[in-house]
Amino acid sequence: MQNSIYSYLAKAGQRAPSAGNMQPWFFHEKNNQLVLYMDLEKLEDSYFNREHPVTLLAVGAVVENIIQAAQLNEIDLEFDYFPPQDSGKCAFFQVKNKSFKRAMKAERLALFNRRTNRLPFIKKAIPQNILDELLNLSTANAQLVAYQSKEKISLWSKWLYTASQTRFRTPNIHQWFEQTLKVTPEEVATREGLDIKLLELSAIVSLILKTAQAWKKMSLCNKFYIYKLLAKFEILNINAAPALIGIIASPGIPFAIESGRLMEKMWIKANELGLSVQPYYAVSDQVYRLKKGIISSSLEESIAHLDNEINTALKLKNAFVYILFRVGYCDKNPKKSLRHLVKI
Repeated sequence: MQNSIYSYLAKAGQRAPSAGNMQPWFFHEKNNQLVLYMDLEKLEDSYFNREHPVTLLAVGAVVENIIQAAQLNEIDLEFDYFPPQDSGKCAFFQVKNKSFKRAMKAERLALFNRRTNRLPFIKKAIPQNILDELLNLSTANAQLVAYQSKEKISLWSKWLYTASQTRFRTPNIHQWFEQTLKVTPEEVATREGLDIKLLELSAIVSLILKTAQAWKKMSLCNKFYIYKLLAKFEILNINAAPALIGIIASPGIPFAIESGRLMEKMWIKANELGLSVQPYYAVSDQVYRLKKGIISSSLEESIAHLDNEINTALKLKNAFVYILFRVGYCDKNPKKSLRHLVKI
C-alpha cells in the first residue's frame, strides 16, 4: 500500500511543467519516503543548469503537485524541499497517516488536467472576480501581477520580441531547442520534449524549424533575418490577450522554488476556472544570463537595455520577473504533452 501511495504522489509530481518538457527529475521511494531528485546529468547536457530559475520553477511545480494531490486525498504528509544538493536531492515526502477517506482518482484532480494552450484566444474579457481569485494566490515571498492595459501588454510584447530574437541567435539555446523538438513518431515516443504537432505552428514556421534544427543551418538562415520571423511568431498572440500575469519575487534559489509553487497553483486554478494559459520565459532567461555574465557579448547591450526598461516601467526594486503567462479563453483544448512513466 505504501508503495502505491508514493507511486500515486510521484505520478502527480510527474505532471509538472518544465522547460521544453525535459522533465529533469526522478523519484525514489526510500525508508518510507518519496524523495525527489533533479537529474543533474540531464541538466549538464541542457541549456539550463540546476541553479537556473527555470529549473527551480520546475522543482517548485513538482512539489506543489505532490502537496495538492496529498491534500485532495486526505493524505497527511511530512515534507521539506530545498535547493538541489550535489546528489540532486531537493525534496522528500513521508506519509504520516495509514487510512484514507477518499479514493485516489487521478482523473478527478485538476492538476492532472493542467495544460499549455498556444492557440489564439477568443475576444472575451476575464471577469474581475476570477482574476482576483488568481491574484489572491500570491504569497508573502512571491507575487502574481496582472497586466491588462494595452500599454503594458504592448510593452511586454516588445520585450518578448527582443528576448526571443536573442534566443534564436544564440548557438547553445538553439542546440538545446534542437534536442527538445520532436518531429518523428520515434522521437515523440520518448515521452519527453516538444511534439512539433502540438506547438500549433504555421506551415512556414514548422518548415523553418525542421530545416534549421542544426545551428549551422540556423546561422545561415539568420543572415536572412529568420530570427526576426521566428520571434514574431512567438509573440503572435500576445497583443490580443485579455491579460498577462507575471510572477515577481526576490532573486535567489529559495524564492525561485517558491515562485514555482505559486506558478503551479495559479496554472491549475486558471485551467479549473476555464481559462487557457501559455507561459513565456524568454525575457526572464535572458535577463538572468545577463546578470550572471553568461550572455553573448554581441547581444549584451540589447538585453542590458531591455533589463533597464523593465525595471523602470514596472518599478522593480530588488525583484525579478520569473515568468510571464498569457491568460484568456479559448474554444479549443489542445492535447497535453506526454510524460515519462513513473518509476520509483
